[in-house]
Amino acid sequence: MKKLLLSVAITLFSTATFDVLAKSNWSMGLMKNDLERQESHNTHAYRAESYGINLGYRWSEHISLEGRLAKGNKKFRLALSDGPGITEHIEWQRSILIKASYPLLRKFNIYGLAGYNNIEFIRESEKQVVNASGELIGTTFFENTNTEEGVTYGFGINYKVNDNFTIFIEQQKLKSSKPYDWDSTNIGFSYH
Repeated sequence: MKKLLLSVAITLFSTATFDVLAKSNWSMGLMKNDLERQESHNTHAYRAESYGINLGYRWSEHISLEGRLAKGNKKFRLALSDGPGITEHIEWQRSILIKASYPLLRKFNIYGLAGYNNIEFIRESEKQVVNASGELIGTTFFENTNTEEGVTYGFGINYKVNDNFTIFIEQQKLKSSKPYDWDSTNIGFSYH
């Protein structure tokens, strides 16, 4: 009975939400981000991915504001020459963006976007402990949360499936105060 009530409540909420979105300037959707980080001192690129939601408000036919929140799900390993290494994964990725779009064809729009991005990632490291004679006696583990934030910009294209539904693909550069930047390829859809 609880499952039936929950299903009915979710259906009613979804129907009401989509009805409101269809009659307003608001939009919401889902997306997948494939991120890549290239450090200047290392030839290996680190890849991560996140999945999230986007919520937007269209000011005019060509200008909109978008907020995005994504949760990471894939760990990547940083190999070190002097030990077992470091594992990182994206915990959260947050963005606030201004998007300027221009119709390319009847159902296609190209757009540029710029804004602020914040990536929170967790670094898990392990260090081998040796005694005075150099014998391995154990391993210690550390975990800390790091945040990178900065300007983001990019471009994309979207396809209008119908009056209320669009799919998109975009490329973003996420500038960081660190000696590396993130490149992000995003795909997703929006309902408006």
